[in-house]
Amino acid sequence: MNLENFYSKIFAVIKKAATILSPFDDICPCGCHHCEEGESLILMPAEELYWKYLEMSISEFNISTECFHYLAASDHHCPFYKKYVCLNYDRRPIDCRMFPLYPIFDINNDTVSLGKEDTYCLIAKELKLDFILAVTEVCKLLNENMSLEWKIFYNKMNERSFDKIGKTSISQESSQLIDLKEKLGVKPALLTE
Repeated sequence: MNLENFYSKIFAVIKKAATILSPFDDICPCGCHHCEEGESLILMPAEELYWKYLEMSISEFNISTECFHYLAASDHHCPFYKKYVCLNYDRRPIDCRMFPLYPIFDINNDTVSLGKEDTYCLIAKELKLDFILAVTEVCKLLNENMSLEWKIFYNKMNERSFDKIGKTSISQESSQLIDLKEKLGVKPALLTE
């Protein structure tokens, strides 16, 4: 795949993911900044180009050996967050838009499940089903379109933050998961049991 086709494909995935999640732009309470203090943040390949992040901000991200931009849970402060306000809220990364949910990629089975940060997020205990469904759709989109290297890197970065804060699989909320499967009509392998 040449570079132009690569960007075209990635930008289409980012645009679709952002569109799916756009109805939930106001999901976080104003002034909440708990996720800024300890979460890993992984950008999709070329996401910094799609959102046209300022060079000053993107330069504060780490770059992995695989050339992926990220912030590790241990090296925060988010460059987009100043004085209790996200200065980049309308152009925030897909990873932020899905929070407190995130994908867990099963590399061996080519499936994806949902994880949930539920230690400090104010909305984690009362997530609406339509938000969970939207994030599930985005996770499936990422699983179908992102490279194996990126999925492995994403899992690795989230595993690092498991040690710092409590995270659980959304599957531990069995009644909500059963409802989710029925509404989605998905195979059990898509979401963890």
